[in-house]
Amino acid sequence: MWRRTGMLVGLLLVGMLVLTGATIAQEVSVFSNRDVLSHKYGFQIHGGGSLYAMNDVNDYRAAATHTTNAEEAEMGIAWGIAVLYRSHENFRWTMGFSQLGEDETVAGWLAGTPQSIVQQVKGSEIYIMGSYLIPLNERMHFHVGGGPTIVSGTLDRSATAGTSFFDAKGRSMGLRANLGFEWLITPAIGLNGQLGYRLAKVGKVIYEDRNNVEQTVYWGSQNREFTVDFSGAFVELGIRLYFQPATRWLDL
Repeated sequence: MWRRTGMLVGLLLVGMLVLTGATIAQEVSVFSNRDVLSHKYGFQIHGGGSLYAMNDVNDYRAAATHTTNAEEAEMGIAWGIAVLYRSHENFRWTMGFSQLGEDETVAGWLAGTPQSIVQQVKGSEIYIMGSYLIPLNERMHFHVGGGPTIVSGTLDRSATAGTSFFDAKGRSMGLRANLGFEWLITPAIGLNGQLGYRLAKVGKVIYEDRNNVEQTVYWGSQNREFTVDFSGAFVELGIRLYFQPATRWLDL
C-alpha cells in the first residue's frame, strides 16, 4: 500500500513541477503585475464536509449475528486553515491542515441479553497542493490542483461483548485533488469554493492496552490489520485573506 501510494505521490509531484515550469515559460513575471503581486501571500479559513469509505468499520458493525444495525460511518463535518503562496501568475501553492470531523457506527443484537458495539472514528490531514489558475476576469478564476496529504485517524470501540479500546491511532500518506472557484469581493478578501476527492486509507491502527503494551487492531477471524478509510469526495467553502509581508526578507 505504501509503495503504491508513494509512487502516486511521486508522479503527482513530478506533474506539479512540470506544470509549474510550463506556467513560468508562458507568462509575464509576477513582479511586473501589481494586482497579481497583491495576491501573492494569503491565509484561508474553510469549512465543509467529507464522505468516508470506512469499509472495515461499517462491515465489522454488520458482521456475525447483529440484527439491529442502526448507524454506519459515512461522513464528517470538516474545517481547516491554510497558507497560500502565489509563485507565478497562474500557479499557487496551498499548505494546510484540515480536521476531517468524526462519525460513529452503532450495532445491536441479542445473545441471550442485548449486546451492542459502538465505534467512533475521527481524522485530520496535513497537505500541500499545487494549483493552476484559470482566470475569467480580474475578480474571478477557476483553479485545479492536487498534492500529497498525510492523514491521521483515530478509532474508539466500546463493546459489551468482545474487546473495547480507546484512542487507537494510525497515520498514512494519501492524495487529494480538487476543482475550485474563487471570487474576490474586495482587493484583499476572496470567497473560495471547491469540490474534490481524497485518497486517505489508514492501513493500521494501534492502541495501548491496560498494561501499556501496544496492540494492533485486527479484523477478528480474518487475522488482518483493521483499516480506517477516510477516502471519499469532499466539499469546502472558505474565506481567503490576502496581505503583503511587513518585512522585506519575506517578499521573495
